[in-house]
Amino acid sequence: MRYVFALMLGLGLALLPAGRLVRAQGLPDALISAQIVPGWQLSGGQQMVALHLRLAQHWKTYWRAPGAAGVAPRFAWAGSQNLGAVEILWPVPQVFDLGGYQTIGYAEELILPILLTPQDTAQPIAVQLGVDLGICHDICMPLRLDLAAALPVQHLGPKNALIEQALAAQPQSAAAAGLGDVSCTVVPIADGLRLTADIDLGREMGRNMDWVGGGYLGVIELPDPDIWVSEVLAQQDQSRLRLTSDLVPPRGVSLALTRGDIRLTLLHPGGAIDLVGCPAPQR
Repeated sequence: MRYVFALMLGLGLALLPAGRLVRAQGLPDALISAQIVPGWQLSGGQQMVALHLRLAQHWKTYWRAPGAAGVAPRFAWAGSQNLGAVEILWPVPQVFDLGGYQTIGYAEELILPILLTPQDTAQPIAVQLGVDLGICHDICMPLRLDLAAALPVQHLGPKNALIEQALAAQPQSAAAAGLGDVSCTVVPIADGLRLTADIDLGREMGRNMDWVGGGYLGVIELPDPDIWVSEVLAQQDQSRLRLTSDLVPPRGVSLALTRGDIRLTLLHPGGAIDLVGCPAPQR
């Protein structure tokens, strides 16, 4: 399989009235279209919206941790007005095989809920969003999407059903999934650190999940995208799951690991489990 990375493409996409989808111009066979979908205002003044991507048949884009051969998306909000904070709420992704490499992402369509917090809840939000992402099929292409949206203080009408469905597809928390204790040990290696997470799956989940050759995947993430995280090795002993990964910073940079920033995701055919923070084992 050939992997061809095209030149960065600048796409000027603006929000049209609700229900209309902006089609990206200048791409072969209309590979992608994009829109900021307005949602609703929460009681605290935040705005729930979504980035809606549609890809041509068989094309894929990537999750925040894209796997060995993927391209992690990057979001830039420069130029937005009255925007205080942004929280991206990722739905459960799929696991793909791309020429023998494991990748994680979404096929043909992604509805990505985004929670926007205004600086002043009495004023509208004007969004300027730049997204750098990769899309793949027989070849891979990096793209730049530039979108804009004006969000009024009050969004009248019912909640957007597409956004609600995407929110319902969020990973479970550890408590909701019935996981037991979780702990991490960290030891130095020649070029970084080796992290080992021990997870109590619980009796029922341990019976139903065959991590060794069973199509399940563990993902370890850190806040710094410049730290290389190796593919996770999974070992299971009945209801106990052990995930091991090497963490390597750029050459010449020391690696300081904050346990509260470690994020573990357990991907399985029925969904995913999200764990944030990994304390040291209790003595």
